[in-house]
Amino acid sequence: EFTVAIEESGRLLETSNAKIEKLQKNLEAREEETGNLKMAMHNAEQQVVQMQSALDSVAKMYPSVISHLASLQDKFGFHERGLSGAARTRETTERLEEARVAAEAAQCWLEVNEEAVTQYKARQAAGGKEVLSSAEDGLLESATAHEKTVRFFSDLQKELAGVEEGDEENPEQGPADLQNEEDSHRPGVEPEDDASMVTELQNPPMTNQEAEAL
Repeated sequence: EFTVAIEESGRLLETSNAKIEKLQKNLEAREEETGNLKMAMHNAEQQVVQMQSALDSVAKMYPSVISHLASLQDKFGFHERGLSGAARTRETTERLEEARVAAEAAQCWLEVNEEAVTQYKARQAAGGKEVLSSAEDGLLESATAHEKTVRFFSDLQKELAGVEEGDEENPEQGPADLQNEEDSHRPGVEPEDDASMVTELQNPPMTNQEAEAL
């Protein structure tokens, strides 16, 4: 009886090990598939961000083009998916993160070389650029570049903060608003006034014959 029980337990163990091995292979395949899907989603997000950036640039230069495209959405079956805001947020976050990393590295470099940079600047101010060696002059040029990087990050933070405040105060313009805005900036084109147009239709200007008769 014990021998039969041991043999039966051995068969159950082998069956369980086979199932576990099969499940492990399935899990590895699923993990690989998940990794591929994540990579595809990341690439798709990058493409959405790039396309939205291009559309924003075109909208600033040619708002009527964007208005025209928006009016054609229903005709060719395009459905708005609400990705514009997410794409802009993603682009802003990436730009800010890249600038932050560069600014932190630049600030670290400036702190490490602060004493040498201060000394070389004082010598340059006293005797001119000729008193510095090529290595010292190169160090000052690097310091200038790193200072610009730090300032760029600070300016970008202020710029993005101003854009966010402006978006809250001014809602996004519609296609008609963009068209009217573009017309108002064209030379020789006055903004349309509905009241003036109605008055002109009701009271047309007099002809030369009518003026002479009066």
